[in-house]
Amino acid sequence: MAKMKYSYSGGGSNFKSTNSQNRGKGKFFALLLVTLLLIVGAIYFSSKLFGKKEDNSANSAVTPVQNTEVKVSSQTTETTKKETISVVQENVETSTPAAPSQDTSTTQNSEVPKEISQNPPGYDQDFAALQKAFAETDYQTSKKIALDMLQKYGEADKAGPMYRKLGQFITKLNMKIIKNGLNDEKLVNYRINFGDNLTNIAIKHNFPVEAIQEANNLKSTVIYPGKSLKVYTFDWRIEVSKKAKLLYVYDGDKLFALYDIGIGKEGRTPEGEFKITDKIANPDWYSPHGRIVAFGDKENVLGTRWLKLEPINDTDAFHIGYGIHGTWDTGSITKSLSNGCIRMKNEEVEELFTYIPRQVIVKIY
Repeated sequence: MAKMKYSYSGGGSNFKSTNSQNRGKGKFFALLLVTLLLIVGAIYFSSKLFGKKEDNSANSAVTPVQNTEVKVSSQTTETTKKETISVVQENVETSTPAAPSQDTSTTQNSEVPKEISQNPPGYDQDFAALQKAFAETDYQTSKKIALDMLQKYGEADKAGPMYRKLGQFITKLNMKIIKNGLNDEKLVNYRINFGDNLTNIAIKHNFPVEAIQEANNLKSTVIYPGKSLKVYTFDWRIEVSKKAKLLYVYDGDKLFALYDIGIGKEGRTPEGEFKITDKIANPDWYSPHGRIVAFGDKENVLGTRWLKLEPINDTDAFHIGYGIHGTWDTGSITKSLSNGCIRMKNEEVEELFTYIPRQVIVKIY
């Protein structure tokens, strides 16, 4: 039994020694393999990394960087989106705009016609004379110069800037004359007779009661025989251009006043000849749905004045319910937004209402 124990022990010892040697060799080769793999991996990733940088460098040499955002992105992959946006904004705010090319400058200049950017020969001298006469309160001379200039420089285009500028000046001039009873070729010093009243004097001279009161600074309609009144006798007519969105007031063939207007949407403003048959201050509005909206209600679209239009002559008799009125919406002037009526600014329709009598013909085209 002792021999068997020894033989077993000796055999066990030799087996253990052999296994240890084998394990040592395995560890060596495993370590060698891992080392080789690490070296190969390092070479592979290094080539990828440096190859990418070389590609980026090559690309940047061919294509110049156009803005700071691209430049920052190519330098580092760790820049946040917030930082990139911040740099781009700073670059935009502090950079100096490039000067326009010769071609762009030429195109911009060609869009402004020379005849609009420059006044015609003689215009500046005439306008200086006009302003001088107006400043000296020589309104008759000022009005004559303005009308001559209108015919000379603006008659070719009644919607053009030259006509508008002169037309607005003539409007201002005429309002100053008739509101203050100033001298004019159309002024009549009417001597009041027994039996006269402002209404029959107004009808006789085609000049409304309100305008007579304003010209003579009358606070009431009471007048006295033997006294004189300043009254103007005009040959009124009105034209409305839908295309130009302008209302022209004429005394015969001479322009008396010019106003911007708004017209109907979708072509709803009718064309033809009409007559002013009624005038209402502070009007109620009868809506298309039959509702009566009182003056002062925010839904009342008529503004402060209403001049009723009725078709005459060959104009379609069904074109009823239209008129010239004010508006609270001044942004609608020069636009096509109404249901067909002609809109004016409240202060301007009040002006028109004062001096234009009933029965005046209005031509819309």
